[in-house]
Amino acid sequence: MRIWVDIANAPHVTLFRPVVEELRRRGHDVVITAWDRGQTASLALGAWPDVVMVGLAGFRRPIMAKGTAIWARGSELARRLWGSNPDVAVAHNSYSQLVAARRLGIPSVTMMDYEHQPANHLAFRLADRVLVPDAVEPTALRRFGVRGARLVRYPGLKEEIALAGFRPCPRFRRHLAVDEDAPLVTLRPAPEGALYHREANPLVDALLRRLERSGATVVLSPRTAAQAARFRACTSVRVLDEPVSGPDLLFHSDLVVGAGGTMTREAAVLGTRCYTAFSGPLASVDRVLIRSGRLGVVRQPFDLPLSDVRRVPKAACELDRAPLTTFVDLLLATADGLSRVGTRRSA
Repeated sequence: MRIWVDIANAPHVTLFRPVVEELRRRGHDVVITAWDRGQTASLALGAWPDVVMVGLAGFRRPIMAKGTAIWARGSELARRLWGSNPDVAVAHNSYSQLVAARRLGIPSVTMMDYEHQPANHLAFRLADRVLVPDAVEPTALRRFGVRGARLVRYPGLKEEIALAGFRPCPRFRRHLAVDEDAPLVTLRPAPEGALYHREANPLVDALLRRLERSGATVVLSPRTAAQAARFRACTSVRVLDEPVSGPDLLFHSDLVVGAGGTMTREAAVLGTRCYTAFSGPLASVDRVLIRSGRLGVVRQPFDLPLSDVRRVPKAACELDRAPLTTFVDLLLATADGLSRVGTRRSA
């Protein structure tokens, strides 16, 4: 089967790296495109030398500019993929890929694990199949126009798929120039400007001021150049200027505080103490982690206990590959069903 994977955002590299590897191991032909914005290009090129960059670098606001950029990239993707004949298009809510797939008549599969994302109204109506974690109830997605056979639920979390088989690098702290005995805190700001999170989250700044008193090395992983420039003015935080191995950063951290979603969930899967400072409605997958005690919630600075800022070395391990193989089995079965039908909206 020829499968087209589109990487529209930096976290999608971590998610699809093992998926693409497993697909290719099974003999499938995988075509990969990526959008050159933020750290996406460098991470994608580091994962796949054969990736094709399509689309101009970033945009943030206004919403109409985003819509124009998505439509323009969708047109460019359609032009670049014309004649390559993929059997199916797969991504994690890549709106431009869904536009291109519709124009080319290619069956499409989209993944999503946040049921409060407004753009699901677009993605779920364009996609032929929607894959979500089984923590997300079907009733939560009906307002987006997806129901019946078009909705496919997979077991576990997407972060368990992304980190399947991960083995931490024992020299990572040395590469990062962080003392082996020093507490390391990773801070991830809010996805400012995203459709589901339009404004900044001032709690991140307040948490940073609180962490200044902890004596820990605080590393901030910015989402945008603007965030990097703003936090670089703070002498108490080290801003990552170049992409690093995200899973290694989270594994070797002693505490992770995120105002988004994916990185905190990855930290939870890796067994690192973590808190979410996300200001929007919590995802069902986050609620699962909170109920199990693997993820904490901070709504104000003092919700973050400084007693958790301490060095706790973890033994090296390799994460279970079962979530990956189960997911790829399900993805291939879904894609095969679509390609056999040969028509859109078959369900």
